[in-house]
Amino acid sequence: MRVRGNTLEVDTINTQLEGLKIKVIQIANQLSLLGKPFNVHTIRKRLEGNEASQISLIRVCAEQIREMEKLKGKTYAPATIIKYKFDNSTTTCYKHYQRFSRMIRNAMHKGYLEKYPFENYKIRMPKKRIQYLTQEEIDRIQHREYKVERLNVIRDIFIFCCYTGLAYAEVEALCPDNVTTGMDGEPWLSIHRKKTDKHYQVPLFPIALKLLEKYKNHPRCLKKDRCLPVPSNVKYNAYLTA
Repeated sequence: MRVRGNTLEVDTINTQLEGLKIKVIQIANQLSLLGKPFNVHTIRKRLEGNEASQISLIRVCAEQIREMEKLKGKTYAPATIIKYKFDNSTTTCYKHYQRFSRMIRNAMHKGYLEKYPFENYKIRMPKKRIQYLTQEEIDRIQHREYKVERLNVIRDIFIFCCYTGLAYAEVEALCPDNVTTGMDGEPWLSIHRKKTDKHYQVPLFPIALKLLEKYKNHPRCLKKDRCLPVPSNVKYNAYLTA
């Protein structure tokens, strides 16, 4: 259904019609790949940008989070899913950009996008000086006595982490079955780390062993089958900085 003639106006109209034909074919192919039913009205709405189900960035993000929540406790920890929903510092923004990129590439995989839109955009992790405690500082914390008992518990958990290298998630999930006997005949921790999805073993030094013995009959430990009475992450951080 082209316009006949050899004028510039005729050439312009026919070029526009050819471009429209290509867009229609692209939309039809995209809908076919997605397995969605369509007709001339569906294609027209897409061309006009009025389709109710038109793909948006917010929809892609929400879709990704819904898929992750279906795998909560299996592939994704609850804490990981929360990180996809919130924002703040420069470091946090960098991590969110990594997660956002994952969402965009997932959208490409589903056929929502043809190419990655931020190919020339770069973001760098801000350099941060690593700070650590000296042995003297650790000793001062270890021997500090607090009037509030829950702070003494937090102190002990922190010291245990210092002598085992465990992160919050590992120490919170630590149970008596994780305490094993190593090849040297001494007590070791046998742990599967969530963050790296790797299994590793940690020797138990006398101070760490003493703390395990101290809390083995604690009501919270007995109730939850845990080695230490670790509170929620929010409370732990709050008490730690108290």
